[in-house]
Amino acid sequence: FALSSRWEGFPNVLIEAMACGTPVISTRCPYGPDELIEDGVRGLLVPVDDEAAMTSALDRLADGADLRRRLAEAGRRHVSRTFNLQRVCGEYASMFRQLAAEVSR
Repeated sequence: FALSSRWEGFPNVLIEAMACGTPVISTRCPYGPDELIEDGVRGLLVPVDDEAAMTSALDRLADGADLRRRLAEAGRRHVSRTFNLQRVCGEYASMFRQLAAEVSR
């Protein structure tokens, strides 16, 4: 999966691709991808608007079965640990408890 955004907030599509075990390439745009992808570990990051770098990253994945497998598995593991239902629901519950405490003061 390749994401060539100039700007991202929270790139759900990257999380979804990683959760499916798909190797990812993304531009290193402000926020989002750089927080999800550790370059060369959970995916590949390239500079924004650098067509040559994106092409090179696509070629690396196309030619590198081992690299694809390694990045895909590392990305899937990271997303399953970081964004699993129990953890996300726990974070929301904690936030609501904090807000309720603030309001009741």
